[in-house]
Amino acid sequence: MEAEYGIEISGSSEQFNQEAPEDTLNKRTQPMEVNSVRVIKKRRLSLLKDVGVTRSSQLDPRANLLYKKLTTWSVKMARMARKITSYKIRLQKAQLCNSEGFQKIMSQVNNYTHQFILSQIRNQERALKCRRYTLEDKILALSLYKASGKGYRLLSKIFALPHPRTLSKLLQKIPLQPGINEIIFKSLQENIRGMKKDDKICILMFDEMSIDVNVYYNRHNDIIVGIEDFGHKRSSKLADHVNLFMLRGLHRQWRQPVSFTFSSGPVTSENLKYQLTEVIKNCLEIGLDVVATVCDQGASNQAAINSLIKDTREHFLREGQENRLFGFLVNNQEIVPFYDVPHLLKGIRNNLLNKDLHFVMNNKKGIASWKHIVKFHNLDSSEPTLRLCSKLTDEHVVPEKIKKMKVSYCTQVFSYTVGSLMMRLSKWGNYE
Repeated sequence: MEAEYGIEISGSSEQFNQEAPEDTLNKRTQPMEVNSVRVIKKRRLSLLKDVGVTRSSQLDPRANLLYKKLTTWSVKMARMARKITSYKIRLQKAQLCNSEGFQKIMSQVNNYTHQFILSQIRNQERALKCRRYTLEDKILALSLYKASGKGYRLLSKIFALPHPRTLSKLLQKIPLQPGINEIIFKSLQENIRGMKKDDKICILMFDEMSIDVNVYYNRHNDIIVGIEDFGHKRSSKLADHVNLFMLRGLHRQWRQPVSFTFSSGPVTSENLKYQLTEVIKNCLEIGLDVVATVCDQGASNQAAINSLIKDTREHFLREGQENRLFGFLVNNQEIVPFYDVPHLLKGIRNNLLNKDLHFVMNNKKGIASWKHIVKFHNLDSSEPTLRLCSKLTDEHVVPEKIKKMKVSYCTQVFSYTVGSLMMRLSKWGNYE
């Protein structure tokens, strides 16, 4: 048998009783002056190996009891030695931090730098699994990690920073649920308290995207995640879409997600209308000035906005007043709806692919057709070495090859360079 701390057993009990010299026992039972854990490990010599026994069962009862007590006390002494070493290191660091020179340097840095330096002094020499971080250390590390994951991995090689899994566990402790989260609006209310009036002016952006179906049981919150959930109501349908609401400042550049929901398929206009009004109401209650909404031209988005505009129109009819608003009312606050420019550009392009645009410019009627752009591209690409619009390719112009989801391709077609060259060619009379 090999006992704890590497004590080996060999020999017989008779040898232990008769042949063991008294100075050997005295030598083993003398108190050791321990300066470090390394000294303890060097002095962990086998008792039974010296007396020639192989197992503790070969000892008589009194010798076996003495052996067990010795091994127990050796373990306690090793633990005490580790504690003493740890306390000595901590005392040295405390003396360093309390020195006059160190305090003078720390007085010249801000609080975040001060806490970071103390964290490095505390954790640099520790093993990876022995490092301990305060909540402030984790929050600072989380800010760095969210700014750039690649940069955070580089900094982790230089400084003692929490592992990304530690930061992920910290985020899991935040009680975020679909729908309206009071904790987000309370935190937002505290942050905007010192803002100027103009800095509180913001817009509400919302959009949805498809996600993979994934259902699991969250045992911490005793809830099934992955089904349709709007915060105020849930269903048993599997969720494959997520809808997100985000605030963005106009005068001062800041952004903050405030709500999210899960739906089975694209969200319906009724649910979207309810979510939109609830988010705006909560934003107005905490002191924000929401003036507009921005979204794409999805069918549900258009239907929800048109319904809100219709309700506003009916409200003014009941009050016997003239409706002079461009948008809709929420808590007597006018909210102007906008569709985002990238989707408007793609909508114009997609309409031109199938329809012609009739317009009047300088009292002259004209027709804009996608065929004109195709002819211009063919003319320009006929001489590859003398191209004027080298960025235009078949994926920009040819209807069968166009990548309709690429906004950059659409903006390059409607660029100033393309438009000015087409206008010049039309004035020359050689291009219609």
